[in-house]
Amino acid sequence: MIALAQLPEDLIPVLYALDGATGRTRWKLEAYDKDDHDLHVLDRGLVLFGSDDPNEQHITAFDARSGKERWRRSVSGPGGITTIGDLALVGSTALDGATGEKLWAQPRMNLYSDLGTYVGAPRGKDDAVLFHEHGKKQRIDLVLRSARTGGEKWRIPLSEIKAVPGSDGSRSEIPPATPLSGTTLLLPRLEGERSSPTAIDVRTGKQKWAFKGEAGAADRDLEPVSTPGGFVLPTSDGAVCLGAEDGAERWRFKGGEDLRIDSAGDYTMIRHSHTARLFQQRQAVRLLLSADGRTLWQGEFKSSIRKSAPVTSGRMLAFLDPQETLRAVRLTG
Repeated sequence: MIALAQLPEDLIPVLYALDGATGRTRWKLEAYDKDDHDLHVLDRGLVLFGSDDPNEQHITAFDARSGKERWRRSVSGPGGITTIGDLALVGSTALDGATGEKLWAQPRMNLYSDLGTYVGAPRGKDDAVLFHEHGKKQRIDLVLRSARTGGEKWRIPLSEIKAVPGSDGSRSEIPPATPLSGTTLLLPRLEGERSSPTAIDVRTGKQKWAFKGEAGAADRDLEPVSTPGGFVLPTSDGAVCLGAEDGAERWRFKGGEDLRIDSAGDYTMIRHSHTARLFQQRQAVRLLLSADGRTLWQGEFKSSIRKSAPVTSGRMLAFLDPQETLRAVRLTG
């Protein structure tokens, strides 16, 4: 277990490596005298990112077991830091996480077009990485690039730019969800490009199928989620689950107002509000088996705006109910 902490008696942050079984400190290192730190773990070791300049990132990599320094490097230019497997992405520059060697740089991949403007985060798939990039005509593209060379494998228009003002006056460009199930990626509608949700092969960018039925909801923020071998999409009156490979309908659920869909491995959680007696708002929570839509558990609570996504461990699923009580459900179905 790795933690970056600044105790009251410490003048600067300290990096701790703790034994997961006992909690004992294996080693600790002072994290230098920089103000800002991001901590990331690569597949082959620990990488500590520290920066004292918004236009330059200073990166130091440590061995997770011994705390021995592996390499250090400075990368100029704007952009955040993200790690995928053994790839360290620093703005528009990709580094080999094991050695710190610069693999490639792609200026178009720099998602910071203006101060405070940021689009999404990359995702890894085998030896390639999916990015959100600025495209033509004020659009956001979805691009698959080689992890080792940065070469473009395919590029598809994803959405028009949707700017959302931040609390500090900045604007963030939020792309819609593109859930991935196996090798199938689900793309949202796009005016002039796609008339319905469309599934593509993430390896080639070629279309597998398009959903011909009704999919959508009055709430534009409600987005589809992936399940093992499928996707659950919002509809005007509930949700529908489609097979990832062929788009065949697996099951359908009719819900109420304020619908929310969450995926938790083999299970899908669906919540919706309804009006009970004396105009009392209630929230219904239902756990379904993602494969066939069978209900495994259901409950009802006093309605609240607070919600949390479920998490699973084995046959146990936990979630925070509207009254902020942590509940665990043992799934036996």
